Amino acid sequence: MAATAKKVETKVENAAEKVENKVEKLADRASANLNAATSEARTFASLYTTALRSFAEGVIEVDKLILSKLSNAASETVQQGQQILKARDVKTAIAMTTVSTQSTLDRNVSDTKEVLDLANARLQESLEPFKTYA
Repeated sequence: MAATAKKVETKVENAAEKVENKVEKLADRASANLNAATSEARTFASLYTTALRSFAEGVIEVDKLILSKLSNAASETVQQGQQILKARDVKTAIAMTTVSTQSTLDRNVSDTKEVLDLANARLQESLEPFKTYA
């Protein structure tokens, strides 16, 4: 009986050792996965910060362009209004208004395109870090 008990004890010890080895391997794998996930999270956070900074700079640049365009438009509108008020007659004032309106529309279309092109370019620039990440 003592020999049988010894065999059982040895088998239990061997089984316990195998389980312990498997647990150690799992723990090592889990630790490696956690380290990899942590590294990925740091990389993503860095890219996100870079993209966010670029996006904010782009918004500021687009805002400055919009304010500049609005200021120029306001100045031109005042000048055109003053010229129209100096017109000799109603027919001349209407003709000046027509030319002024067409000029304003053309300028607004051009300004809008310029603002949208800049906004699109800056947005693409701010997304660039994620293109290398993916």
